[in-house]
Amino acid sequence: MCINYKQALLAGVINYAVIFLIISGMMATPLWGTETVKYVNMAIGFVIAYLVAWNFYFKAKPADWLKEGLCLGLVMTAVAVVIEIPVMVYGFAAAQGWSWFTQWNMLASYAFGIVACMVAAKMKK
Repeated sequence: MCINYKQALLAGVINYAVIFLIISGMMATPLWGTETVKYVNMAIGFVIAYLVAWNFYFKAKPADWLKEGLCLGLVMTAVAVVIEIPVMVYGFAAAQGWSWFTQWNMLASYAFGIVACMVAAKMKK
C-alpha cells in the first residue's frame, strides 16, 4: 500500500478548500484579471500543497519518499479535479466549460502540486 488513502483524501479536500478560499479572496484585489495573477496562483498552490503534504507526513517519515510523495500528489490532484468539475466547470467558469482544465496555468498548477508533495516527502526523510 502506497499511503493511507483516507488521510490522503482528507488532505486533498483541505488542500483544495484552502487554495479556493485564498484565491477567492484575491478576486477582490487589483491583481485579478492580469497575467501576474496566474503566477501568483501557481505559487500559492505550490506552498499550500507543500504545507498540507508536510502535515500529512508530520508523524511518520515515508520509507520511499518518491513513491509515497507521488501517490499523495496524485490523490490530492484527483480530489481537486473531482471537486473542480461541479464548482468551476459547471459553476464559476461555466463560460469556459471543460476548457478550464486545458489552460496552461491549470495544468502547471496540478503538476506543481504533485511536485510539492514529493518535495515535502523528501524533506521529511
